[in-house]
Amino acid sequence: MLHVRTVFRSALTAAWSLGLLTALSAQALIIVDDFGPADYSDLPAAMAAAADGDVVLVRGGTYNGYTIDGKAVNLEGDGAVSVVGTITVRNVASNRYVAIRNVDVDAIAVGGPKPGFVFEDCAGSVLLEECSVNNGVPGADLTNCADVALVRCDMEGLFGSVLLG
Repeated sequence: MLHVRTVFRSALTAAWSLGLLTALSAQALIIVDDFGPADYSDLPAAMAAAADGDVVLVRGGTYNGYTIDGKAVNLEGDGAVSVVGTITVRNVASNRYVAIRNVDVDAIAVGGPKPGFVFEDCAGSVLLEECSVNNGVPGADLTNCADVALVRCDMEGLFGSVLLG
């Protein structure tokens, strides 16, 4: 039993160390929580304030859609993160990347359904990992993008999952 605990503790330590290294390589770690003390309670405001290279850690809660425009950021959902509206990523330069992990999107908004994710003019890399979309028209809309990867994502659009333009 001691051996199993040691291996488990070593694995946890290694995972934590890797997370720490990711945070240290960023310009800043921004924490968003709609319920408790954090840097921001509003996800769109946090994304507007984020600089190139920042890590945005979003605690479980419900947030409005937002836009990442021309900057490389890493958004990590921590718990049940729900976004109501559209997440837009645009103008990612060829030497930059955007990563969004562990976010659920309900794309129905005032004025009718919209895509869950919109990617426009991204010469750089975009990664969606363990994300889901409900009620998107479509789940994701890609226009003029070089490298978009969806890993373990569930896209349930009302009229299709992904639209390539």
